[in-house]
Amino acid sequence: MGYSRTNNKAEIESLLCQFHGTQYYHSNLGGRCLYTDGIKAMAELCGAFWLLDAVESHQYNPEVGSVYFQIWNLKKTETGVWVLSMRTDDDQPFIVFQEISYSDFPLNEFEFYTIHQIMLLKNEY
Repeated sequence: MGYSRTNNKAEIESLLCQFHGTQYYHSNLGGRCLYTDGIKAMAELCGAFWLLDAVESHQYNPEVGSVYFQIWNLKKTETGVWVLSMRTDDDQPFIVFQEISYSDFPLNEFEFYTIHQIMLLKNEY
């Protein structure tokens, strides 16, 4: 089942909170990472396959790719710049901190996990 892109934040959040576990694992061609049904739905709803590519590109860095549990966060700052960051736990420093000058991502913030190079929604954990 595919989802159509939308800018309706309530609709996106309502649909994404329905995912618990996954039936299938998906990948980009030749990709290093897999992702769950929930992450696939997010990418379709938000037009954000670029976000999956960005996270995957960081996995080629040994400092990132060797980390088993990763907390990823995409957040729009007050100045309109987006920040993609990754840490290993809430009380740990950022390992990745990437500024993105423009995005039309419909949510102001989105956080998800990568566990052993599988991207998943927090509620799919």
